[in-house]
Amino acid sequence: MKWQDVLSDKTLQDLPYKIELNEYGKIEMSPASFIHSLLQGEVAKRLGWLPKGDGKK
Repeated sequence: MKWQDVLSDKTLQDLPYKIELNEYGKIEMSPASFIHSLLQGEVAKRLGWLPKGDGKK
């Protein structure tokens, strides 16, 4: 993929995050912000507090 392809692709317009092309023409997303990473950690911690089911129905 080349930048002209990215610019002409309607599905890639108005994204809420940044993208870039790597050396192979593949789309890569920018890393998450620091606050986003903190919130991910908080969610993971709280999920760890939930009781575990036995998997039986």
